[in-house]
Amino acid sequence: MDQIKNVVNKTVHVTDTIIQKIRKTQNKPSVFGKAPSLSQMRLINETTKDKKNQFRGAMFWYYYRVYYPYIFPIIFLIFMIVTLTKYNTIEGQLVFGASLSLLGGLSVIGSYIMILPWRKHPSVLVLYRSLTNIIFSINILLEAFTTNLNPTNCRNYAVITHFTLLASESWLTTIASDLVYSLT
Repeated sequence: MDQIKNVVNKTVHVTDTIIQKIRKTQNKPSVFGKAPSLSQMRLINETTKDKKNQFRGAMFWYYYRVYYPYIFPIIFLIFMIVTLTKYNTIEGQLVFGASLSLLGGLSVIGSYIMILPWRKHPSVLVLYRSLTNIIFSINILLEAFTTNLNPTNCRNYAVITHFTLLASESWLTTIASDLVYSLT
C-alpha cells in the first residue's frame, strides 16, 4: 500500500512540476495575443485528464494561429485582383466576397470546435454571429448561381438575406452590449 502511495505522490509531483514549468515560460505574443506554444500545448494535452483544457489538433491550430494573419490578407488580395480583372460584374464580386466570408466564418467555427479552452463566455456570441454570416454567405452564393435559372426565387433569397443580415447585426449588438455591461 505504501508503494502505491509513493507512486501516486511521484506522479502528482511530476505533473505539478510540468504545469509550473508551463506557467513560468514566457511566450512570444502572436498577432492574437499570448497563447501557449506548440510544446506547451503538447504538455498540456499529455498531463491533463480534463478534456475541457486540452487542445485537439494542437500542431495544426498552433500554425493556424501563427500564420492566419499573414495568409488571409494574401487570399483577400488574390480575390480582389481576380474579381477586378476577370469577373468584373456584380455577381462575380458577390461570389468571391461571399466565398471569402464563408472561409472566415468556417475558420471561426473550426477554431471554436477544436480549441476547447477558447470556449469561454464571449466566444459563444462570436460563434452565433459567425453562423449567421455563414448562412448569409451560402445564401449569396446560391442566389448568384440559381437566380439566372429561375427568377421567381428572388423573393425567397431576399427574405433569407434580410433575415440573416438582421440576425448578424443583432448578434453584433449583443456582443457590444455584453462588453458594456461587463465593463460597468
